[in-house]
Amino acid sequence: MGPIESPKPLPRIRIEKRDYEQLDLLVGSAAKHQNGEVLDYLVGELIRAEIVEDGGLPVSVVGMGSRVRFRDEGSGAVRIVTLVFPAEKSRHPDGVSILTPVGAALIGLSEGQSIAYRGADARTRRITVTRVWPRG
Repeated sequence: MGPIESPKPLPRIRIEKRDYEQLDLLVGSAAKHQNGEVLDYLVGELIRAEIVEDGGLPVSVVGMGSRVRFRDEGSGAVRIVTLVFPAEKSRHPDGVSILTPVGAALIGLSEGQSIAYRGADARTRRITVTRVWPRG
């Protein structure tokens, strides 16, 4: 997947310490079984993220377990999803795994922020977060 060439700078992202630690473990354990491009992209996002103390993430920022409404800027399609760890996907009908391209792109974004990423079909996509609900 890798970084996307974009005229716009990457948006600032923030991740809670507990999510960061769990994601770090997940990346290590998934390395043998998962799409390497998605893992590389997620690792890049973890490296550039600002780590905040647990409970210090504003409700307008996408964290693990957040419900998120976002718009695909290319198609105009709007989706509402819950960002989850792979093992939690079956408990959330609208769950999107962090180990998918869109899941890795969503982590740490704030309402109003946009980011480009390479989709599962290898096409570049740009999404904008329009609403975040905190983890339930």
